[in-house]
Amino acid sequence: MKKTVVTFMILGLLAACTPDPFKSPDGSYDLSTGINGNWELNKVTIEDRSFPQFSTKDISEFYASDPVSITFNAADQSYVVEGTTTGHPFGGGGFFAFDNAEYPENITITPDNADLGSVTLSLGNMVRSIDPTMTFLDTKVSCDQVYAQYNYTFNRKK
Repeated sequence: MKKTVVTFMILGLLAACTPDPFKSPDGSYDLSTGINGNWELNKVTIEDRSFPQFSTKDISEFYASDPVSITFNAADQSYVVEGTTTGHPFGGGGFFAFDNAEYPENITITPDNADLGSVTLSLGNMVRSIDPTMTFLDTKVSCDQVYAQYNYTFNRKK
Protein backbone atom coordinates (compact mmCIF):
# COMPACT_ATOMS: atom_id res chain seq x y z
CA MET A 1 0.00 0.00 0.00
CA LYS A 2 2.84 2.33 0.92
CA LYS A 3 4.49 1.77 -2.51
CA THR A 4 1.22 2.57 -4.31
CA VAL A 5 0.80 5.87 -2.45
CA VAL A 6 4.42 6.86 -3.15
CA THR A 7 4.04 5.93 -6.84
CA PHE A 8 0.90 8.10 -7.18
CA MET A 9 2.62 10.98 -5.39
CA ILE A 10 5.59 10.80 -7.80
CA LEU A 11 3.27 10.66 -10.83
CA GLY A 12 1.30 13.62 -9.47
CA LEU A 13 4.51 15.59 -8.94
CA LEU A 14 5.70 14.85 -12.50
CA ALA A 15 2.35 15.88 -13.98
CA ALA A 16 2.44 19.14 -12.00
CA CYS A 17 5.92 19.97 -13.36
CA THR A 18 5.01 19.54 -17.03
CA PRO A 19 5.31 22.94 -18.78
CA ASP A 20 2.38 24.43 -20.65
CA PRO A 21 2.65 24.33 -24.44
CA PHE A 22 4.19 27.45 -26.06
CA LYS A 23 1.73 30.11 -27.09
CA SER A 24 2.65 33.15 -29.14
CA PRO A 25 1.92 36.40 -27.25
CA ASP A 26 -0.44 37.68 -29.94
CA GLY A 27 -1.87 34.35 -31.05
CA SER A 28 -0.02 33.43 -34.21
CA TYR A 29 1.88 34.92 -37.12
CA ASP A 30 0.68 34.87 -40.70
CA LEU A 31 3.80 33.69 -42.49
CA SER A 32 2.49 34.62 -45.93
CA THR A 33 2.23 38.31 -44.97
CA GLY A 34 5.49 38.45 -42.98
CA ILE A 35 7.29 39.27 -46.22
CA ASN A 36 5.42 42.59 -46.51
CA GLY A 37 7.57 45.69 -46.58
CA ASN A 38 10.89 46.93 -47.84
CA TRP A 39 13.97 44.68 -47.72
CA GLU A 40 17.56 45.62 -48.45
CA LEU A 41 19.98 43.09 -49.94
CA ASN A 42 22.70 42.78 -47.33
CA LYS A 43 24.79 39.80 -48.34
CA VAL A 44 25.18 37.44 -51.32
CA THR A 45 27.30 34.31 -51.13
CA ILE A 46 27.89 31.49 -53.58
CA GLU A 47 28.56 27.98 -52.32
CA ASP A 48 30.52 25.95 -54.87
CA ARG A 49 29.26 22.40 -54.39
CA SER A 50 31.04 20.81 -57.35
CA PHE A 51 33.90 19.47 -55.22
CA PRO A 52 33.77 17.13 -52.22
CA GLN A 53 34.56 20.06 -49.94
CA PHE A 54 32.27 23.07 -50.43
CA SER A 55 33.82 26.50 -50.82
CA THR A 56 31.99 29.77 -50.27
CA LYS A 57 32.62 33.14 -51.92
CA ASP A 58 31.06 36.40 -50.75
CA ILE A 59 30.09 38.57 -53.75
CA SER A 60 28.22 41.27 -51.78
CA GLU A 61 30.67 43.92 -52.97
CA PHE A 62 29.20 43.61 -56.49
CA TYR A 63 26.00 45.28 -55.18
CA ALA A 64 27.74 48.04 -53.19
CA SER A 65 27.75 50.63 -55.99
CA ASP A 66 24.03 50.20 -56.76
CA PRO A 67 22.36 48.63 -53.67
CA VAL A 68 19.33 46.43 -54.19
CA SER A 69 16.13 46.77 -52.20
CA ILE A 70 12.86 44.95 -52.77
CA THR A 71 9.41 46.01 -51.62
CA PHE A 72 7.00 43.07 -51.26
CA ASN A 73 3.21 43.52 -51.20
CA ALA A 74 1.49 40.36 -49.90
CA ALA A 75 -2.00 41.68 -50.71
CA ASP A 76 -1.50 41.45 -54.49
CA GLN A 77 1.63 39.24 -54.35
CA SER A 78 3.76 41.75 -56.22
CA TYR A 79 7.22 43.17 -55.67
CA VAL A 80 9.29 46.09 -56.94
CA VAL A 81 13.09 46.21 -57.09
CA GLU A 82 15.16 49.38 -56.64
CA GLY A 83 18.81 49.39 -57.59
CA THR A 84 20.61 47.15 -60.05
CA THR A 85 18.42 44.65 -61.84
CA THR A 86 21.27 42.37 -62.90
CA GLY A 87 23.13 39.70 -60.97
CA HIS A 88 20.06 38.35 -59.17
CA PRO A 89 16.86 36.49 -60.17
CA PHE A 90 14.39 39.25 -59.21
CA GLY A 91 14.64 41.56 -62.24
CA GLY A 92 13.00 44.97 -61.81
CA GLY A 93 9.80 43.70 -60.24
CA GLY A 94 7.01 41.21 -60.80
CA PHE A 95 4.94 38.73 -58.87
CA PHE A 96 5.60 36.04 -56.28
CA ALA A 97 3.76 33.02 -54.89
CA PHE A 98 4.42 30.71 -51.95
CA ASP A 99 4.15 26.95 -52.30
CA ASN A 100 2.05 26.80 -49.11
CA ALA A 101 0.37 29.89 -47.66
CA GLU A 102 0.28 28.56 -44.09
CA TYR A 103 3.80 27.07 -43.89
CA PRO A 104 5.82 28.23 -46.91
CA GLU A 105 9.09 26.52 -47.80
CA ASN A 106 9.56 27.91 -51.32
CA ILE A 107 8.73 31.10 -53.16
CA THR A 108 8.30 31.36 -56.92
CA ILE A 109 9.46 34.66 -58.39
CA THR A 110 8.00 35.70 -61.76
CA PRO A 111 9.70 38.88 -63.01
CA ASP A 112 7.82 41.30 -65.29
CA ASN A 113 10.63 40.78 -67.82
CA ALA A 114 9.53 37.47 -69.39
CA ASP A 115 13.07 36.87 -70.71
CA LEU A 116 14.24 36.19 -67.14
CA GLY A 117 11.69 33.42 -66.59
CA SER A 118 10.26 32.24 -63.29
CA VAL A 119 12.51 30.84 -60.60
CA THR A 120 11.65 28.92 -57.44
CA LEU A 121 13.78 29.79 -54.42
CA SER A 122 13.93 28.01 -51.08
CA LEU A 123 13.24 30.11 -48.01
CA GLY A 124 16.21 30.11 -45.67
CA ASN A 125 13.75 31.09 -42.95
CA MET A 126 10.00 31.56 -42.76
CA VAL A 127 9.55 35.31 -42.37
CA ARG A 128 7.26 36.65 -39.69
CA SER A 129 6.31 40.32 -39.42
CA ILE A 130 8.75 40.70 -36.49
CA ASP A 131 11.78 39.14 -38.21
CA PRO A 132 14.62 41.50 -39.19
CA THR A 133 16.22 39.21 -41.80
CA MET A 134 15.15 37.00 -44.68
CA THR A 135 17.17 34.57 -46.78
CA PHE A 136 16.47 33.10 -50.22
CA LEU A 137 18.43 30.08 -51.47
CA ASP A 138 18.83 29.61 -55.22
CA THR A 139 20.13 26.10 -55.89
CA LYS A 140 21.70 25.39 -59.28
CA VAL A 141 21.38 21.86 -60.66
CA SER A 142 22.80 20.14 -63.74
CA CYS A 143 22.33 16.46 -64.61
CA ASP A 144 20.49 15.96 -61.31
CA GLN A 145 23.55 17.17 -59.36
CA VAL A 146 23.70 20.35 -57.27
CA TYR A 147 26.75 22.35 -58.28
CA ALA A 148 26.12 25.73 -56.62
CA GLN A 149 23.83 27.57 -54.25
CA TYR A 150 23.35 31.34 -54.17
CA ASN A 151 22.34 32.72 -50.76
CA TYR A 152 20.59 36.12 -50.82
CA THR A 153 20.27 37.66 -47.34
CA PHE A 154 17.99 40.68 -46.86
CA ASN A 155 17.52 43.04 -43.90
CA ARG A 156 14.15 44.61 -43.22
CA LYS A 157 14.22 48.41 -43.76
CA LYS A 158 12.33 50.47 -41.24
